[in-house]
Amino acid sequence: NPGLHIPPYQAITHRYINTEMYKWISDSSINVTVIHDSPLPYGISGVTHYIQHGTYVILLRWKVSEPRSDYTLLHEWGHVIQMHSGNLIDHGNGKWTWKGKEVDFSIPWILRPWERGADSIATYHQERLFPFRNYQPER
Repeated sequence: NPGLHIPPYQAITHRYINTEMYKWISDSSINVTVIHDSPLPYGISGVTHYIQHGTYVILLRWKVSEPRSDYTLLHEWGHVIQMHSGNLIDHGNGKWTWKGKEVDFSIPWILRPWERGADSIATYHQERLFPFRNYQPER
């Protein structure tokens, strides 16, 4: 079913972020599920999975809201926006393209344009939703 799917026990700030980001995309056909307290590999704070066009799953390491987890959630919403707009495409079997060019996962994380783009989206929405907060992620 299209819509935002989040557990009722989700931290109130994360409920706010998810609701506001879903509204900001303004596409009632999009389907986003957010799962907290996910057992992600060491060093990974969040992951966004493309299921099919318009259907995405965000996995987040934390179940509590704090500046780092809030920013990570906004960053993952950045990937939803990138995928939904067609800039970041999962072709299956580990093949991805960013703006039409094959993704090279061997380059350092900080130099990956889709990650930098997701950080830019996160920063924009952090300033929009939390103008009192000046959290800068460690990269």
